[in-house]
Amino acid sequence: MAKGFLMTLSMNIIVWNIRGVKKKKSRGYLRRLIRERNVAVVALMETKAVGFSRQDANWLLGGGWDFEAHPSEGLSVGFLILWRKDVDLIVTGASSHTMACTIKTSHDGRMTCYFVYGPKCHHRRRIIWEDVRNSCGGNEPLLVAGDFNLILAPEEKRGSGAFMARTKAGLLRILSWSFNLWIWGFPQ
Repeated sequence: MAKGFLMTLSMNIIVWNIRGVKKKKSRGYLRRLIRERNVAVVALMETKAVGFSRQDANWLLGGGWDFEAHPSEGLSVGFLILWRKDVDLIVTGASSHTMACTIKTSHDGRMTCYFVYGPKCHHRRRIIWEDVRNSCGGNEPLLVAGDFNLILAPEEKRGSGAFMARTKAGLLRILSWSFNLWIWGFPQ
């Protein structure tokens, strides 16, 4: 591990491709998960919500949560980040495929988070990864999470078209930069 990289993030974060934020069933499941896991930050993508108000946030999680929404474009994408009011979080950027924020951690540390809903077009996806890479700096920890719209193994593939085995290697090459890399689900 790189010198000066170790830090403790003592909070739980949910990242979920919800496919419709205003569904009653999703609301119940999300509330239960937050309660059981003591979640402090929730990042939802593919909200399919053109607008999201304070009233919507209260309906979804109750009072005590701040939020920032990036509306969907038609029936696709849309981002929503909600955080407990006791969490020091600043949204630093939003686009149709990413939302970025900085979370202040214990002992005056900071962590940058990028929540990604990857486009299906590999050219557009590469641009997003380059943007994430170029905006990272210093020894600050970085969390990149979301639905990358990537198939990493042939058994995940459904439908027509050939599976490209280079996808996993390409993702690792793009992300590995000069950071310590850990991707959940990949052997280390």
